[in-house]
Amino acid sequence: MRRSSRCNPPASGRRPAPQHLKTATHRRRMSGRTWVIILTVVLMVPVLTISARALSQVSPRKPATHRHDRADSAATATSHSSATGRAGTARGATSVDSPALEPGRQADSATSTTLEPAGQVDSTTSTVIKPVGAGLYLFTPSSTYPFIDHAVLGGSWSEFEPGPGDFSGPGWARIDSALRDHPTYKFRLRIMAGRGAPDWVKRIGGGCVQAYLAWDNISSCVPRFWTDAYLDEYQRFMNELARRYDNQPRILDVVDSACMTTWAEPFIRAGRDAASNRRLWSAGLNEATDRHCFERSMQIHASAFQHTRVSLATHTQWQIIVNPASDADAVQPSWTKERDLLNELRSRYGDKLLVQNNGLGGNEGCTPGQSLTTATSMWCWIASAAAPKGFQTEGDRRLSPYTVYGAIQQGLKMHGCFIEHNQFGTNMAEAKDLDSKLKADCASQQ
Repeated sequence: MRRSSRCNPPASGRRPAPQHLKTATHRRRMSGRTWVIILTVVLMVPVLTISARALSQVSPRKPATHRHDRADSAATATSHSSATGRAGTARGATSVDSPALEPGRQADSATSTTLEPAGQVDSTTSTVIKPVGAGLYLFTPSSTYPFIDHAVLGGSWSEFEPGPGDFSGPGWARIDSALRDHPTYKFRLRIMAGRGAPDWVKRIGGGCVQAYLAWDNISSCVPRFWTDAYLDEYQRFMNELARRYDNQPRILDVVDSACMTTWAEPFIRAGRDAASNRRLWSAGLNEATDRHCFERSMQIHASAFQHTRVSLATHTQWQIIVNPASDADAVQPSWTKERDLLNELRSRYGDKLLVQNNGLGGNEGCTPGQSLTTATSMWCWIASAAAPKGFQTEGDRRLSPYTVYGAIQQGLKMHGCFIEHNQFGTNMAEAKDLDSKLKADCASQQ
């Protein structure tokens, strides 16, 4: 009786015919493939369904939209003052999904709104940087100059944070009211640290230091701004400021006043007042600790404000506090060290760093064209630096015999984007023309 090969194994030592082996193996493979296909289809159905739903909800991508520091006392009561390299920024109509900035409302950190046109994209973070402020800046919005649409807002730090973490001061209402009452204006925020810091901040690290600035006859007690304990509090304050206004498109930049003494011009200390300089030295201020304040405060602003530029005021020389044993006045002013620091900060932060000078007169300035690394004066450096940059006049008392119009002309020669002053005279046609020229010149540099 013949036995089926399917039921009986072949005799010892015999192998099935090759064709028999191939057929069985093929059947097993086909069976395995069938199950793989079935499982794949079953698993892919929900995935494809979810993907289709997600695609249906995606919005199309939108293109990126794009001193008086030393002013007359009446003007400074409510608002006080304060290389080239565009590292990290790409200009033009780059397409990004940008966080929204909404005009005319206080921004919450979780709020999403829309940026105005003419913004810039920081390619390192893919965030939109607000446009550069340009034209004439008033210290108080005024209907006298209907063509002016930029102003400075601010006050003292103590008006915003009267106690540690207590953000209930009247300064916030001042900003919100200006935004509400002047919807066509764009603003610079200049909030005074230094002598404007709250008393509780001035007590940090051993108490405040008395500093006297002779040319303005102002004596004040300033906090130990070079210490990390102080800078930690400044950072918390800036974080709160950014939480409220970084998404507000009409607040274009915030002044870095962390390292100031009397004015929001942090390269100024106490001039040649030896007693003040000695006190500052004894409290711990020197070139290294001063530099630390500049570098950390800039980092604080850059981290807190994703969309808002930071403004830093220059001076003709950095008043570096030194050991009284080596200098009777305990100060060695240096333009070259200030220049090197400015170049370092500009190379690090690009045009997110706005540089300005707060003492422009009718006869000060320099012809653009010098190298930023060897510029012979602050005026020549700022004249040659890339935008954004601008000026504040030295104030009505010091302008004489020149006029504010003469100062603006000097600023235009150095390609400044803006000029700050408390008033712009009575010649409306000339003031309007100068405002237009500043805006056009700044736009041509973007």
